[in-house]
Amino acid sequence: MNNYKVTISVAAQSPDEARQIAGLLQQALATSNNADIVKLLSRVVGNPKLVKTALKFI
Repeated sequence: MNNYKVTISVAAQSPDEARQIAGLLQQALATSNNADIVKLLSRVVGNPKLVKTALKFI
C-alpha cells in the first residue's frame, strides 16, 4: 500500500491539543483497517451525536 502525506487543519485550544489529536488520528489509521476508518468517519460526519453516544460505552 502506498503512503501519502496529507495536511489537515485542526481546531484546538492549544498546540499540544492539536498534536495530540493528530497523533491519535495517525495511530488509529495505523492500527485499523482503512475501510473501517472511512465507514466510521462517514457515519460521524452524517451524525455527530454518534460520538457522544459511543463515549457513554467507553
